[in-house]
Amino acid sequence: MIQTSCLCVCIKPVWRTDVQLRLDDAGRGIRHEEALPASNPADLSALQLALSLKGAGGAIRVVAITLGSPAAEEVLREALAAGADEAHRIWDDAGSGVAPGACDGSAETTHRSARVVATVVRPWQAHLILVGEKSADGGHESFGAYLAKTLGAAFSHRVTAVTAEGSNWRVVTRLERGYSQEMVLPAPAVVSVSAQMPRPDYASLPAWLHARRARIPVISVDPPRGQSAVTALRVPVPRVKRYTVPGSDLSAEARIQAMVTLEATGSGTILAGETPQEGARAIVTLLEERGYLRS
Repeated sequence: MIQTSCLCVCIKPVWRTDVQLRLDDAGRGIRHEEALPASNPADLSALQLALSLKGAGGAIRVVAITLGSPAAEEVLREALAAGADEAHRIWDDAGSGVAPGACDGSAETTHRSARVVATVVRPWQAHLILVGEKSADGGHESFGAYLAKTLGAAFSHRVTAVTAEGSNWRVVTRLERGYSQEMVLPAPAVVSVSAQMPRPDYASLPAWLHARRARIPVISVDPPRGQSAVTALRVPVPRVKRYTVPGSDLSAEARIQAMVTLEATGSGTILAGETPQEGARAIVTLLEERGYLRS
C-alpha cells in the first residue's frame, strides 16, 4: 500500500535508438520483441530529483509509474534498481481503453494518457508528482501541464531544483537566455523536470538482481469518458485595403509608389530625379528643410 507522503515519478517508455527497428509482418508497427523500450532521459532526471528529495527527508517513498504494455516493465525495473521503492504499470490488457494506440505520442492521446494517470495517482495523495519536461520521441512538453490541470494541482515547467519548504515546494525554473526564476508551489504539485538535470548513476549488480525479481503490479483503468478536446481552426479573412486612385497627372512610377507606399489619402512626399545624383540631392534638400541636416 502506498504511503500518503510519497513522491510519484512518471516514466514514459520510448523506443531505443541503438537497435535497428523493423516493421511487423502486417507492416503496421514495430516488432516489439526486437526493440524493447528504454526510459525517457528527461524522466530519469525527474527520478534522480525525486531520489534526492527522499534522501533529504522530503518524502517517505518514491513511486515510479508508467503507462504501457508488459514490455514497458523494463523501464520500471530500471527505476527500482536506481532506488525507487515501488513501481506500478498502468494498462488494460483486455484492450477496453488503454491500448497501444493510447501511446502514439499525439497531443490528443497525451491528454488522454494524463487523465488515465490522474485517475491512478489521485487516491495516493502524493505531495509531488515529477515528470520529464519532454519525451525523446514526441517532445510536446505538454504531459505535465495536462496532468496538473486534471488533478487541479499547481504546476511548474522546466524545473532544475526542488526543495521542501513546510507544506510547500520551492522550485527553480529555467528560463530563456540563462535566467532562472524561483517560486513556491503548494502541495500537491506537478513539476516537469529539465532534461539537463543529472540522471541516476548506474545501479549495482545486487540492485539490478533485486529489480529483476521484483513483482510489478498492473493497474487496470477504464478509458476516460467525455468528449475529446478539439481545436477549431477559423479560415483567415484578409483585411481589405482601400486605396485612393492616384492623380492622372503623375507619371507611371509615381502612381505605383502612391499605391504601394502612401496612406489611403494619397498624401506624402515623392522624391524623383532623372539620375541618381539628382535623387540624392533631392533627399539632402528634404532633410535640410526638415531640420535633420545643417548646411
